[in-house]
Amino acid sequence: MSEKKERYNKQYNPELLTNTALVKECFKKWQSNTSDLAFYVTIGYTSYWCIVDDTKLKIIDSTIELNTFTKHIALSEIANCSITILYSQVESGSEECIYYLEIAQSKTKKAKSAFTAKQLAGKSDFKQKIMATLSGAIYTGNAEQLNRIFLDQAPLLKQYKPYRM
Repeated sequence: MSEKKERYNKQYNPELLTNTALVKECFKKWQSNTSDLAFYVTIGYTSYWCIVDDTKLKIIDSTIELNTFTKHIALSEIANCSITILYSQVESGSEECIYYLEIAQSKTKKAKSAFTAKQLAGKSDFKQKIMATLSGAIYTGNAEQLNRIFLDQAPLLKQYKPYRM
């Protein structure tokens, strides 16, 4: 088995394709932007990564059925929690932007914490901060996936600046 194929098999879990709610959520997200071939979704307080193989998924017309879509995607779990960036705040004095995130594993097991830009920029720092924020939570994704979570949520954030007298 080639190294690339072996890495692919370790990274993606074909059993996830049997999770109907997950596949439907991926299909819905892909339908909203068919040029988006790699994205994350969150289902039931777990975050997943979906890759669409567009070389095999030939769009003959504008309608692709769920069954066809399912045959041309790969899914992996990237966090056993949901990750929501709530808002950002510029710290007075340092002018550093701090991001406030909510990490949740259930409706009752969740925590909020401040993340620095450094912690959001690197996989290992982010993983450590997630683990320190909520007991049992872990991020197993890569830097590209972390960037995507940030890029999808950051434009929607409210930014608060400290009040100066």
